[in-house]
Amino acid sequence: VRVERTVASLDDWGEVGLATESTPELYEFTDVDVERGVAYRYRGRFVVDGQEKTTAASDPVVLGVVPAAGLALRARDGTIGREGPIVFACRLPVAGEAVLELVDVRGRVVARAAVRGEAGEPFDVTLDPGRAAGAGLYFARLRQGAARVGVRVVRL
Repeated sequence: VRVERTVASLDDWGEVGLATESTPELYEFTDVDVERGVAYRYRGRFVVDGQEKTTAASDPVVLGVVPAAGLALRARDGTIGREGPIVFACRLPVAGEAVLELVDVRGRVVARAAVRGEAGEPFDVTLDPGRAAGAGLYFARLRQGAARVGVRVVRL
């Protein structure tokens, strides 16, 4: 099932990924590219007996993402190739543990690392997704507690 999203006040639908079947007739999708406080609507597109069908649009969903004050993430220039590890520059708002993940457009986590840092001190984290992340669009997300921040990563 292809998942489409639009800002709730518009009718400008765009594909944002694929839902995976978790049980018969129940599909799941995680949207990793959203903005705090924005209302979105979602719908699914699928093929039945050779005909494309579209589900009814969801009610508006407002995402209450906790602001990521002090949480920072960016991919280091020159480390994003078709293969091999990617180096991310990170900063945490408070000392402690966090999780860095690389997610494909289908919502699958292709690499994950538990990280530890000091408050406000920049540090690098190397993620090596191996063959799980070939050329394409990915999302890196850094989470500490309820705070999170993300960046798009394109592997060529």
